[in-house]
Amino acid sequence: MDFQKEIVSQEISRTGVRTILVATDSSEYSDMALQEAIDIALQQNARIYLLHVVRLTEKRTVDSPEVLIRAQIGKFGKANMVEIIPDIREGSPYEEILKEQV
Repeated sequence: MDFQKEIVSQEISRTGVRTILVATDSSEYSDMALQEAIDIALQQNARIYLLHVVRLTEKRTVDSPEVLIRAQIGKFGKANMVEIIPDIREGSPYEEILKEQV
């Protein structure tokens, strides 16, 4: 096990986790973050708050953000074993993430 992961794991087990905020842009890296969050949520009986922020200047794709976020959740078989609360907002990603208090 990676040393940093071990330290985080020890801290989590000591303090407990109730809600995990995962900011997503539906990328490969967001998928990795969501997978880690699912694993932690299963261990801690926590819920996941999945936040996707659409930039105001971003061009709309064929798929709506709702379709993209549901597709991302659907990639993970264990996703149905934890509570995942999807949220989609418009604005500046870093500002919206910092505003969030889950």
